[in-house]
Amino acid sequence: MSRRISRREFHRLAAAAGALALAPFGRANSQFRFVSPPFQLGVASGDPSADGFVIWTRLAPEPFDPGYLGQTIFEVAWEVAEDSGFSRIVKQGTAWARPHLAHAIHAEVAGLQPGREYFYRFRLGRYESAAGRALTCPAAGASPESLKFAFASCAHYEQGYFSAYRYMAEDRPDLVLMLGDYIYEDSWGDRRVRQLDPLEAVTLEDYRRRYTQYRTDPDLQAAHAACPWLVTWDDHEVDNDYVGLTSEHELCGGAAVRESFPARRAAAYQAWYEHMPVRPSRLEPGMALRIYGNVNWGRLARFYVLDTRQYRSVQVCPALPTAERCDFAKGRKLLFGGAGGANFIDPNEPACKAALADSSRTVLGDAQERWLDAALAESAATWNLLARPLTPFVTAAAGVIFLEPDFGAQPPADACWAYPWYGEVCGARAPTSTLARLSYGAGAGLRFDFPRERGFIRAFVGGEWIEMSEALSTVGYVTVRADFGLRF
Repeated sequence: MSRRISRREFHRLAAAAGALALAPFGRANSQFRFVSPPFQLGVASGDPSADGFVIWTRLAPEPFDPGYLGQTIFEVAWEVAEDSGFSRIVKQGTAWARPHLAHAIHAEVAGLQPGREYFYRFRLGRYESAAGRALTCPAAGASPESLKFAFASCAHYEQGYFSAYRYMAEDRPDLVLMLGDYIYEDSWGDRRVRQLDPLEAVTLEDYRRRYTQYRTDPDLQAAHAACPWLVTWDDHEVDNDYVGLTSEHELCGGAAVRESFPARRAAAYQAWYEHMPVRPSRLEPGMALRIYGNVNWGRLARFYVLDTRQYRSVQVCPALPTAERCDFAKGRKLLFGGAGGANFIDPNEPACKAALADSSRTVLGDAQERWLDAALAESAATWNLLARPLTPFVTAAAGVIFLEPDFGAQPPADACWAYPWYGEVCGARAPTSTLARLSYGAGAGLRFDFPRERGFIRAFVGGEWIEMSEALSTVGYVTVRADFGLRF
């Protein structure tokens, strides 16, 4: 007869087995009965290909008690089926949930049929996860009639509930693009409907706790389980307005910030990997990650997932670090108008001209630019979609379509905002020669704004306009068709 074990007894049993205990899948594993089910953070899939995808979960019986599972390594079973009832299982295996990665699992599934729907789940002893839905990409030479994808970014946990994610799950798109700011590292605003804890994430434990708060949200869990995701990051996965290894607080905080920030970024990157449905092959030495890459949806569409933070030049022409812009006692820039990070600049200012003329300045970095230029040049896809922070950028033979959020704030006349990337921005060179030809050679551009009324965003979902929580400041749906049809 099985018995329920306390955390103290669980750790005693683990310690008795050795400093690093192993819990292999099988009969012995079935004897464990945690205080709560271990799959409380849900499931997810991502990085789809024509023959597979990666599936994700993380063991967290007590989500906000990071020490509950101790140093035990668990072997977790997974299975993939052709039907939601799992009567036709086509792939199965096991994966290790290791403590140094917060007991997260990234299982790469291969050998599946292209262009079809699958379902997956995990099992640990008596415990079974919720089922997730995933899709493989169409075969390389296939020409699907249409592709429906959703996109989202800038999801601040405190500023509203994630009803937009629930609508995504109900609408069952083929794909979700997460375009950055999946989390916010910092508490902000005076209209909070719930509270971040801690108020600012700095350490690995802080960032893990932040993702745990997000991942316990049922609407976000539903969106992850609904279809595969393609993900990139922006700044708030680490720190507002950071670029490369430079914090927005460096001008005000000096050497102390400069020396500590690489460790903070590494902690943030590790927590991001632990909670995102991405392939382990993205990991690079020193807790760097290769985010950029492309995914082909047959001949209909090619997605280019871009990284505009890791390799980016420091923002040009920063404000001087004076007492009006810095809290020197805390080593931090002041919110709104501080020294460091993005700001409005005058490109005609004499002191800025030399920096703006520097051809080495970049948003993507040399290697990513070369990759993107080659990938765009060789593409035979009807639609080329650049998944970049904030909003997607779409090119086709018929022209170029920009989907930009309406932030309400407009730059002063003759000023440049040193935050976004719209081709050539504030002295950063045009991303690639091929993209420059696609962007400006066709001479066709459209802009779609999502109006804000009373703190909500209206988005076109399932054939009608609906209001969504402002917690996601950019959200929308797009269906692209082989005949160049486009629907929002």
